[in-house]
Amino acid sequence: MFDIGIVQLNYHLLVVPWKISFYSFIEDYDPDYKKHLIKFPDCFIGVHQFQNTYVYKHEDTIKKYFEDLRKACKKIIFISMPSSWPEYLQRTIEANNLYSSFCDTTISLPLDPGFPAKHCIDGIHYTSAYAIEISKMVEETIKNLKV
Repeated sequence: MFDIGIVQLNYHLLVVPWKISFYSFIEDYDPDYKKHLIKFPDCFIGVHQFQNTYVYKHEDTIKKYFEDLRKACKKIIFISMPSSWPEYLQRTIEANNLYSSFCDTTISLPLDPGFPAKHCIDGIHYTSAYAIEISKMVEETIKNLKV
């Protein structure tokens, strides 16, 4: 058993839509995952065009994932998702709250819509400098976590 598990889940599991083929990775936890995909309306958000895309939403599968993780880890740290686009803010908050409910502690990243421009190389993936900042946050959280 591990002392600590660190989790940052992706946006496509409750927040941002993606092509149906993307979700095959979750089949081990949810063989009927296609039934839990919600069709997203075709639209433009920011510079991204979404056509024929889906959002996965099935809380029982997410709960099962965390139950399995809990069997392998004494403590779980969740690194929240920052807000990428204003259109996704509410769903990001809801997803962060759900994931946090299964964890021992949460490192909350900013929900400022300006976050991607300041800390991401492409609007999604962190710069090296911010990855180092997150590492420092994780280190501090581990120091304060009773294992």
